[in-house]
Amino acid sequence: DRCDRSGGFGGLDAGYNWQEKSILFGIEGDIEGGSIKGSYAKDLTEPDSGFSSDASNRSDFFGTLRGRLGLPVDRALFYVTGGAALANVKYNAFLTDGTDSVDIKSNTGRFGYVVGAGVEYAFDDKWSMKLEYQYLNFGSTTLKALAAKSGDTISTKETPRFHTVRLGVNFKF
Repeated sequence: DRCDRSGGFGGLDAGYNWQEKSILFGIEGDIEGGSIKGSYAKDLTEPDSGFSSDASNRSDFFGTLRGRLGLPVDRALFYVTGGAALANVKYNAFLTDGTDSVDIKSNTGRFGYVVGAGVEYAFDDKWSMKLEYQYLNFGSTTLKALAAKSGDTISTKETPRFHTVRLGVNFKF
């Protein structure tokens, strides 16, 4: 099932880089606050219950700890990055078959992974600007609830993941 997420975020990052010959190695961590939301409607197929779902999810913060591998070219650095990610994800799903309904809510921290790529340009020895793409995936979780009238256990599977484009300014100590 597809859930298009959108929203904005901002935050801080810190890292350390070192260069061996013509390859740059680094480690970087960041924490982001904001609001990334998604909503969708879907029919549930497991169990074949006839229930449909209006669901939404929201991430108010996320963070990553990543390795970085880059190729410096003059004052530019082209790099790939990847590592671990953490996010707070809030779910809300209302499921109904027209006569019975279930309301599922969850607020949980989720671990996952992040991969991406970017370019960073050094204006001088202390200041640089970067443009970076990241894909974050926090695995799948199954949310379950008991339908009041039928007594059936109804479940829906959620897979929080999103893409980010980040623009940043860095200061080198």
